Amino acid sequence: MKTGITWHYRGNGSDAATLEKLKSDGYATLDLQNLVGTEEGIMTFGTHEFEKTLKEIGRTAAESGMELWQTHGPWVWPVIYDGSPEGVVRRLRQMEKAAYGTALAGAKYMAIHPMMPYGVNGEEPEKTKEMNLDFWYLVGEKAKEYGTVVCLENMPWKDFTYGSPYPVLDLVKEIGLPSVKMTLDTGHSADCGVSPADAVRAIGKDYLAILHVHDNDGVRDNHWLPFEGTIDWKAFMTALKDVGFDGSLSIEGSFLPKANRYSDSKESGEVCRRLLALA
Repeated sequence: MKTGITWHYRGNGSDAATLEKLKSDGYATLDLQNLVGTEEGIMTFGTHEFEKTLKEIGRTAAESGMELWQTHGPWVWPVIYDGSPEGVVRRLRQMEKAAYGTALAGAKYMAIHPMMPYGVNGEEPEKTKEMNLDFWYLVGEKAKEYGTVVCLENMPWKDFTYGSPYPVLDLVKEIGLPSVKMTLDTGHSADCGVSPADAVRAIGKDYLAILHVHDNDGVRDNHWLPFEGTIDWKAFMTALKDVGFDGSLSIEGSFLPKANRYSDSKESGEVCRRLLALA
């Protein structure tokens, strides 16, 4: 397994130094965050500038010796588009653009949240399922053209149709495309009362493409650094080893609740090494 961390490309001359620091702190892979926002930044660029920028991001990562492993696709909160036909069309275009951008930058995987047309409190589960099936099949077909694997993520709300990892797995299996897999978010899983270790064993290597690794208090989506909350990390790492997961432990949380501050990359890199030692 490799170790990874989220990265936001600045394009202001500081990126090479930032990546060199991450590499020296023990990280090998990156989770690019620039494709998340839809109202500003790279996702608003025209075709020429978009392509040029994503290729530059890929070169910057490669020259630093870091591997651009995954991206995070477009996400708008609160969810204002999913409930209307016009919004769905807009979201589809965003997903296609982000899948293309992922490939341009040299990454294979794109994490993305399911559609939430009726909010996150469990309303209309059958319609939510139908919309997600139709939508992600279309996205998966388009992503396949670019060589991108779209990885649907479990969410941190117990009452939402796709909160628990298990219905997300069922959705991915029903879509049935090799270009649609799963992101297992450890903190979100714990929020929904599912042990991340149990989720790993249920999903298995065939469907578990990428990870978002962070801890919490079992109630809220705290995004704490591992070993700061309630998750059994020994069980989690053992499960990854048992199913043959050979991807990246991509850290998506670095808050230290007892110290009331965020960790630096050296501290979180040391936590990654602690995790690997448990496998």
